[in-house]
Amino acid sequence: MAATRPLRGASRVRIVPLSPADLPAVMELEHRCFAAPWPVQAFHDEFTTEWAHLFAALDDAGDLCGYSDFWFVRGEVHLLNLAVAPERQRQGIGRQLVLHLLDLARRDGGRFVHLEVRRGNTAAIHLYQSLGFEQVGVRENYYQAEREDALVLWRGI
Repeated sequence: MAATRPLRGASRVRIVPLSPADLPAVMELEHRCFAAPWPVQAFHDEFTTEWAHLFAALDDAGDLCGYSDFWFVRGEVHLLNLAVAPERQRQGIGRQLVLHLLDLARRDGGRFVHLEVRRGNTAAIHLYQSLGFEQVGVRENYYQAEREDALVLWRGI
């Protein structure tokens, strides 16, 4: 798969498919990024789900600095998980992962993308809004560990 090109002023990363061999690095990053990380079994399940697509953002040294997990089912894309290493945030890596998802979905006939994001995650909300996502709903107390609502965001492709 061809690597996506970096945005001007952004960190250089390559976007490549994740594999089960990447799970130790994914789990380490998952625990650094989230108060309620997914269990390793959830990621194992994603690798065996036919509509799941998992991608890594790798830096020049080949180290994992971010990842995404989304489902593509009958033209609908659901972004399930997106993480960027805390020390690498605000460098355009999350944007590159979302743009990669949008490119794949557009190529494969996707019609729209939706996701949930913590109400208090203003950086992520700003990123998604800058990419054309709009709020279409709220899931109350969706993030139970943080007792926080999720905003449901949507955009056409």
